[in-house]
Amino acid sequence: MINDPERLYRKLAENSKVSQTARLKALRFLSNAPFALLRRLASDPATPGRLAALAADLFARKVAEKQIEKDSK
Repeated sequence: MINDPERLYRKLAENSKVSQTARLKALRFLSNAPFALLRRLASDPATPGRLAALAADLFARKVAEKQIEKDSK
């Protein structure tokens, strides 16, 4: 049994046997999705289009946030 909701959402988002809608919701519920997860989802050709697009968008936002943090220091 998984007690950590973040871990559960990560597992759901990566599970190809789960419906695309459930995977999209799981990815949206992740408060701080890891770069590796987003990169895997965005670059995998087997990932459905909407899920890959959301992962790519979240990845780009995280990169922009990191760049802003780096530039402000």
